[in-house]
This record gives sequence, structure tokens and C-alpha cells, in this order.
Amino acid sequence: MDNNRYFQYIRKCCTKRQQIEIHQILSKLRKKFQIGVEKANIIISDLKIAKLIEIDGEIIKINILANPIRRNIYDLITKYPGIFVNHIRRMVGIGPNHVLYHLSELEALKLITIHTFGNLKAFSLPHISEDQVKIGIILLKKNIQEIIHLLLNSSSDNTENHMVQKTDIPRSTVLYTLNKLIGEKFVQKSKIGNNNCYKINPKYEISIQNAMNQLQSIKI
Repeated sequence: MDNNRYFQYIRKCCTKRQQIEIHQILSKLRKKFQIGVEKANIIISDLKIAKLIEIDGEIIKINILANPIRRNIYDLITKYPGIFVNHIRRMVGIGPNHVLYHLSELEALKLITIHTFGNLKAFSLPHISEDQVKIGIILLKKNIQEIIHLLLNSSSDNTENHMVQKTDIPRSTVLYTLNKLIGEKFVQKSKIGNNNCYKINPKYEISIQNAMNQLQSIKI
């Protein structure tokens, strides 16, 4: 209980980058809690053992991923770039405001990046490309998952009729989805005889397959 009280006080004393010099926090701890040097050093040591803080030379850094809920959210974003707040909320089991609080903490330290697409906000790690995030976003829709799965597992180009029959998705929805995917350059269209045929753009095939695998593994 005391460790949490000390930890929260140290967080309050830290800069926006969630760090502070050791000599500064030792002095502040002694003054705030009326304790000696030895006790202040024990507090720092205990918090380090508990992995609530990290020590880098003369600097103490807050380990914000020590919070299990925040770690869970961070791990979800790591596994599936492009995930939305609603998916995080459902999988972690907390309210939207609680999710947004943890996301703001992660963003403040540049551990995650927010991507805005119209009214949607998606999340990824900073090194993830915009294309990978877009792939993640579109695959969160069930109709798109079905069509992409069919295109990935087909040995030949797929016609519109073939996809309608195999997916049970209305023709208008199939065509709308395909046009959306073509617009993003994830799917290519060609003409064979009188039929329009579709296939995954080879440039994105591996990325799309990896995203599909991740989607299945975390069961969004």
C-alpha cells in the first residue's frame, strides 16, 4: 500500500516525459514523508524491484507499462495495428473513458501513434506504416474479411459472381467492398472475357496475410 502511495507521488513529481533525477526525488521524498536518507533509498529500491520504475544512470523513469491494464492495451496494439477503441474496450473489459485515459498516457510518451481516418481513430506502434494500419482497419469489418480470405485462398482470379456465391454477401456489398479495396490499391481488377476478375495486389499480399493471421490469433 505504501509503495503505491510513494509511486503515485513520484509520478506527480516527474516531468511530462515521466522521469526525474534521483537526487531530486530523494530530496522530495524525505521532505514530503519526513523520512531519512536510508528510508528514501529503500523506497526507490523497492519500486525498482516491483518494476514500477527504471533507473538509467542518475535518472528515474516511470514504467507506465507496469499497470496491467495499460500493458494489455499496449500488447493488443502491438499485435494488431489499426485496432479501434471499441475493440480494445471489449477485449480488455473496461469502459471507453478508461481506455482513452490509458491511450493518452501511452501517446504522451510516444509509445503509440494515433491515426485518424474520417471519424475513426486507430492505434499502432510508431514504426508501423500507414498502409499496415489501413490494412488492419479494413480487416476489422466482417464482409471485408470474408472477401479477403477468399482472394487469398483462391488459386485463380475471382469473378464477382464467384465471390457472391462463395460468401453469401449481397452483390452490391461485394462490389462496394471490392471498389473500396481497389481504391486503397490492396486489390487489383482485370478483364478476362466478359468478366471482371479480382486478386490481391502482390505488393500487399504478405502484409494482408500477416494481418489476417493476427486477427485470428487475438480473436477480435
